[in-house]
Amino acid sequence: MLAVGFLAAHLLFLAPSLEDIDSINFALGLRDFDVASHQPHPPGYPVYIAAGRLVLSAVRPLRPEMPQVAAEAMALSLLSVLAGAAAIVFAGLVFHALARQTSLEAAMATRAASWATVLLAVCPLFWLTGSRPVSDMPGLAVAFAAQALMLSGRVSAGAFVAGFALGVRSQTLWLTAPLLAWLLLSRGRAEWRQAMRAMALALTGGLAWAIPLVVAGGG
Repeated sequence: MLAVGFLAAHLLFLAPSLEDIDSINFALGLRDFDVASHQPHPPGYPVYIAAGRLVLSAVRPLRPEMPQVAAEAMALSLLSVLAGAAAIVFAGLVFHALARQTSLEAAMATRAASWATVLLAVCPLFWLTGSRPVSDMPGLAVAFAAQALMLSGRVSAGAFVAGFALGVRSQTLWLTAPLLAWLLLSRGRAEWRQAMRAMALALTGGLAWAIPLVVAGGG
């Protein structure tokens, strides 16, 4: 319900224009991906740009009369709104997973995790970022997804998503790498193969966007 409410409230207030140099660079990347020309700025955010182009392809037929800049701002803002709703869902999974690892009773742990999710959803910074035409919210959503997978025991899948998330926003590294490192280091020697597999998948997730980025940049 929180995610649905967030989505409904923000769809009424999509960004009517680009707001700063970063959003302008992202919009330019939608037109012509060229990191050397800051379209967008380094490190390139290739996964974010690909998602933005996908949303833009849906926006243009619905609003063909809209100027290109306005359509790009709407597409990037809509992407943030969708990511914000997803972030609430994934954050709830993270909070509930963490609560289960405490000494709280099951009912109390569930309430604590639920209230933590509510506080995140109504946090002014989270609320405002949910409609900005930049990569902050999509990056946070993917980082929460990686954390949720790791904490649910699917460390290898979470490692892959963590590596892939860097192509959405590079700063997700600080949200996923410490958790992944802690989970891998806490494994016994008998599980070293699983740890190596998780590290390999994290690298694979990174290469999934890094190789196309290098190719797009001319090698």
